[in-house]
Amino acid sequence: MILWSDDNISISMIFNNLTGQNFKADEYKAYIRNIAFGKMGFVPGTIELYKGGILIASGIIPAL
Repeated sequence: MILWSDDNISISMIFNNLTGQNFKADEYKAYIRNIAFGKMGFVPGTIELYKGGILIASGIIPAL
C-alpha cells in the first residue's frame, strides 16, 4: 500500500501511529486492530516512510 500527501504532516503522523510512537500500549493495540487492520486495510509487516524519494524511517506493524 502506498500513501501520499504533500502537506508534510499527515503521512508522518500516520506512520508514527502505525509504529506505536503516538500511543500507550493498550491504545496502540486497539488502534492497530480497529483502525489500521479494520478500517485502513493494513496487514502486519514492515513499513517504510519516504520523503522526496529518500527513506526516512522504517518500522513494523505487529501481528496482534
